[in-house]
Amino acid sequence: MKRLYRIVLVIIGIGMSLPAADGAVGSMNTMLESVITAADRVRVRSGGTCHRVPPEEVTLAEISGSAELRELFKLLAVNEQAGFFSCSCCGNPSLEFYKGNQLLAVLGMHHGRAVRWGGSYWPGDGLLLNGRGLVEFLAEHGVKEPREELDRYEQWQKQLKDNFSAWEAETPEILKPVMPQIARGIFQEQYHALMKKAYKDRDERLRALLRWYGSGLHLWAMHVQFEYIPALMLRHYSTFSLVKALNAEALKTMMEQEDTRADAEKILNGAALYFSNYVFLDKHQQELQFVPDELRIEMLESAMRSSDGEFFDRVDRVLNPPPEITEDELEEVLPAVGD
Repeated sequence: MKRLYRIVLVIIGIGMSLPAADGAVGSMNTMLESVITAADRVRVRSGGTCHRVPPEEVTLAEISGSAELRELFKLLAVNEQAGFFSCSCCGNPSLEFYKGNQLLAVLGMHHGRAVRWGGSYWPGDGLLLNGRGLVEFLAEHGVKEPREELDRYEQWQKQLKDNFSAWEAETPEILKPVMPQIARGIFQEQYHALMKKAYKDRDERLRALLRWYGSGLHLWAMHVQFEYIPALMLRHYSTFSLVKALNAEALKTMMEQEDTRADAEKILNGAALYFSNYVFLDKHQQELQFVPDELRIEMLESAMRSSDGEFFDRVDRVLNPPPEITEDELEEVLPAVGD
């Protein structure tokens, strides 16, 4: 059986039971309801459920009254059929549930669409059944940031949907039959065998992968999991092989001809994206010294032409770092600073 990798954290199977706080078996919603429905007030505060700095936290709202609380409890239901996941941030804001002065539970909100119950038996973060309803409820109580986050997320989702077909079109033809797996961020070793079958020449194969990778959204803040498939495939090759494919006459010819220049730009964008991505930098950052200055300039210029400021800034920081100051140069500068 071929080894299977997932880029995202594994999601539990539907119907899997979890231990409740009292030792019984129950669902995420059942566990939460058994605790928070005893609350007589909810404090909404800034900050999340981890890496807290209490002196800097502020109370954003106080919610009480049986009708208001019942509405809030209902809006906190999570979609258990979707399983769970784990966001890498601590969340913001947090909802603290009190009965009198006793703190019963703390839920951290994540991007207006999920909640984390800190210190509970929950296996991870729960995706809200009605995230829009919850953020609107909080906005009515003066807490507007979750709604703004959800608005941004939904806008990004629309952009993703609009751009996916274009990215899919750049997928090497040999990989299109396995697009359902790729779209879910599933990496399989067979992809390498398929690419070798379709592209006997290694330079051509690498340029095809780079063109594919360079056709994505390049979103750093909210990465798209399927875009990491070509990045993982590129990591299979040495930096020297990538530089050779990028310095080949074929790429220079593509840049010179109007009908192939757009493809050449995607290849350069893919290279810029790869060399400035953690998939490469995590193990091979020191190998950037083998990337010729001429190629660095071409990648930087291509990233600049993409009109994606965040993408260019990231590439510029990695491929065009400030020069190191030698001890002799430092000695020359220090007296001037004193003057």
